[in-house]
Amino acid sequence: MKTYKHLTEEERNLIVVLVNWNTGHWINRYGLWIELLKEKFKNIVNIEEKANKVREYLQILSLKILFYHNFFNNFAFVGGTALRIIYDLRRFSEDLDFSLVNKKNYSFKNVTEILEKELNRYGLKIELARRENSTVNICMLKFAGLLSELKISSIKEQKLSIKIEVDTNPPIGGKTLLTPVNR
Repeated sequence: MKTYKHLTEEERNLIVVLVNWNTGHWINRYGLWIELLKEKFKNIVNIEEKANKVREYLQILSLKILFYHNFFNNFAFVGGTALRIIYDLRRFSEDLDFSLVNKKNYSFKNVTEILEKELNRYGLKIELARRENSTVNICMLKFAGLLSELKISSIKEQKLSIKIEVDTNPPIGGKTLLTPVNR
């Protein structure tokens, strides 16, 4: 196991560990993951499939950040992406849906600011648009230039988006289930 001894303890604690699905090599937040993604998806010919795989990677990275910062004390992960990631269903969804199950210390602004900060630590250029209303809080994460950098698109300005929705008033009586997932 690589320990990254050259990093300070604080930097090591900030690293969200990503493991290459094939080799198990550790990837740090300083951008080596771009090369990993290029290698991982090099044999995928279909551009749309490649873009979806990158989006899925970013969704999982976002989930790991939320987990690392204990936001799952407030959230239940629901919807199509939850079904795909937790139960490995062959259904692709472009957004991350959550139900607010614990309102104590919940701040959507805090959630989105931490997501933005942590994704920036990976060298990802993101545009964040946040909208809070009485029932559903929505955040759009737009990743500028990533598809171009990964040679998926020749259009430098093309953006890959992930929508995050938090239902702040979910139906009463729902049950939550803690399900460990390692992706």
